[in-house]
Amino acid sequence: MIEWAARAIFCDDIRQEHNGKVILIGIYQGALATPSFPLSVLIATYVDVRGLDEGTHRTKIVAEYVANGEVVQLATLESDVEVTDGDLPTILQGSGMNLSVEQPGVLNIWLSVDGDRPRIIDTLKVFTPTIK
Repeated sequence: MIEWAARAIFCDDIRQEHNGKVILIGIYQGALATPSFPLSVLIATYVDVRGLDEGTHRTKIVAEYVANGEVVQLATLESDVEVTDGDLPTILQGSGMNLSVEQPGVLNIWLSVDGDRPRIIDTLKVFTPTIK
């Protein structure tokens, strides 16, 4: 079994420049505050995976929303990634996921590599802030 670690950055959009640089637009810092529900917004995830050996790996990302004990699967992205240098991070990107929710909750991102047991790599709290 491969020992890997990963994290996700939630943002509004991901763009790639002609020179290969990646631009993350509208990065969420652990939470998405909305003035009211229901909420409908497009979300992107930029996933940084480290510790993969060189070679081809099958990855599966699942996005789910949890509110009041109810779990709703929002999106699944499966892909084969080619790792050419195990010392560098492997980047997985997903854009245009529609987050349409009726109440506060948590967006979880799960990752599985080469069929191993999926694990939550990051979360985004979705809430309405209270004004004092």
